[in-house]
Amino acid sequence: MGKRRKKSFLKGLAISVVAVAGLVMVLLGTLSLDWLSYETSSIVETSDAFVLSELPESDSYNMMNILAYVTLGLSAVTAVLAVACGILRFRFSSLKMLSGLLTIVATILLIVFTLKYCKDTNSFSIDFIVTFKGEFVLAVGSILAFAGGFVSGIAGLVPSK
Repeated sequence: MGKRRKKSFLKGLAISVVAVAGLVMVLLGTLSLDWLSYETSSIVETSDAFVLSELPESDSYNMMNILAYVTLGLSAVTAVLAVACGILRFRFSSLKMLSGLLTIVATILLIVFTLKYCKDTNSFSIDFIVTFKGEFVLAVGSILAFAGGFVSGIAGLVPSK
């Protein structure tokens, strides 16, 4: 293996590792870690954390939920294409770059709709008995998913050669 070919292979390997790391970040943030935290400001301050599937539903919740899974899917496609182009040497560079761009756009929209949900949903009730007043703030899962979407998207935009 020539010096130039080895350097190109190492660059493709690095891009593939970064894309897969971004996918893992989005996967963990979307499916298993706390997405938002709800903080109440009464006599005693309390905080509850919610994963994405446990959040109270609203109009912006549906869009946020859809965009979270779209970002997850696009990150997976970008990671697969990064591995295919970087390590296996398939010629899907333009498709990989398009997937990376779409991943970044979906991540930006996910951030917008998550912040809109936090702003719009300031009270909710459980079993129509108790109404809580407070605010939703970002938790570790949403921040990890945002960062992973950008990492995966940027890895998709970097040329493999």
